[in-house]
Amino acid sequence: MKFDKDVVIPRTLIATIIAVLIIAPNVG
Repeated sequence: MKFDKDVVIPRTLIATIIAVLIIAPNVG
């Protein structure tokens, strides 16, 4: 598989943002 920087980075950011939105309310 080929990992393009333009594809991997946005997906990582989106995954991180979603994780924060899901985890933050539970922690808070």
